Amino acid sequence: METMTLARATAEAAADLRTKEEALQALEEQLIRLQLRVLRLKPPLVHLQCQLSSSTPMP
Repeated sequence: METMTLARATAEAAADLRTKEEALQALEEQLIRLQLRVLRLKPPLVHLQCQLSSSTPMP
């Protein structure tokens, strides 16, 4: 009886760990996609910032 309970608990813990690993992998993939978006957006934003700062009259 105890062996079956231990085996069941171990199987449940392993399944929970797999679920968490899958969730972590999905989050890592989302993070990579967001980092790539930031890298694509950064140059246009820097260019726009330069344009805005050069068009602002100096006091």
